[in-house]
Amino acid sequence: MERLVNERERFSSDEEFRAFALEMVRQFISELRTYDIELALRPNHYDSSPLSLERRVTSSLVNR
Repeated sequence: MERLVNERERFSSDEEFRAFALEMVRQFISELRTYDIELALRPNHYDSSPLSLERRVTSSLVNR
């Protein structure tokens, strides 16, 4: 992930970088499948604000 973030300066906008990062992650997921490792992405429509993320993580830990 750090390597991906270091690529940010190559792009003129956050949107361009986001598209690049998403494509790289998708390629990584495909490559993992060759090693029988399954990884899934959630759709982008989920609220990804830090507060929302914290609530989801906390909720998932409590509901175990």
